[in-house]
Amino acid sequence: MNILVWNVQGIRNSCTSNALFSYVMKFSPDVVFLLESKLLASQVPGLARQVGFSNFYCVDRIGLSGGLVLLWKDHVVVRTKFAARFYIDALISSTNVLPWRFSGIYGDPNPKQRKNTWDLLQKLCSMNAGPWIYYEDFNEILDNSEKLGGMEKLQNNLDIFRPFLDICQLQDLGFEGDGCFTWSNGHVFERLDRFFGNFDWLEAYPDYKVKHLDFFYSDHKPILLSFGNNASGKCCGRVKRISRFHFEHAWCEDPGCGDIINSNWTYSLGELGLSGLLDHIVSCESRLESWGKEKFRNLNKEKTFLQDKISSISSLHDLVSWNALKESEKF
Repeated sequence: MNILVWNVQGIRNSCTSNALFSYVMKFSPDVVFLLESKLLASQVPGLARQVGFSNFYCVDRIGLSGGLVLLWKDHVVVRTKFAARFYIDALISSTNVLPWRFSGIYGDPNPKQRKNTWDLLQKLCSMNAGPWIYYEDFNEILDNSEKLGGMEKLQNNLDIFRPFLDICQLQDLGFEGDGCFTWSNGHVFERLDRFFGNFDWLEAYPDYKVKHLDFFYSDHKPILLSFGNNASGKCCGRVKRISRFHFEHAWCEDPGCGDIINSNWTYSLGELGLSGLLDHIVSCESRLESWGKEKFRNLNKEKTFLQDKISSISSLHDLVSWNALKESEKF
């Protein structure tokens, strides 16, 4: 099971939705949870189709901010139990995976209202039974080691959250690799996004993995949690699919595309007959596919180069690198 969580800070931008599609294609998440989607429920079906999901639950934005979206594949069963402006709480099950509870919470940006989030966590905890994973973006760190740049936070403020974790018996699931920080404005880097699990979940899925992905079109990194069959890494990643012809819209901008189509259809439909029509369709598909692979091979290489460059820059924690990252997003 793969779960991808991302504070997208608005998904209506085509660049951000395309980045989400790239993550979906690369990591094959079974469940996707988006924070700060800035979407209304009427806008979610289009996004779901674009990134390959047919099931979703949405908490509408308020004004031009907020919004939560939960997406899941057909083999996954999701039963939403509670939802409001800052959270979605659901029971999730799938083949060969024990049912478990997922709570995704976005902390109120106003520090004065942060106590409401702690109270909500306690309320959800009191209603919980069985394996529970909990994702939070509380706009808060747990320790000054999770912060680079800016003023250190007072220890008293950092300790406010810990009693709630102890009461709910939640453990930070940590992460793999060196990239601790999940949020930045270019001057300050902090770890604001994380997964927690209770004892029952940790006992059921001891071989989990958490990975921080790259900064891309958002000030937050996407977070990938893998467990069950995917935790070993054998099933994690892009699923091999049966190859089929797919017409690329970008081909229309090249005159070579029109030349191939025109040369393939020099006969009228009446002359071809049904079998001849099918043969010409297959022939046209084959010629376009071969031409497209050759024509846009360099474009794919350039795309891979830029993705590797973004990944490299994303691991650096200074203003110059941050500005370079934002410049690379323009291409």
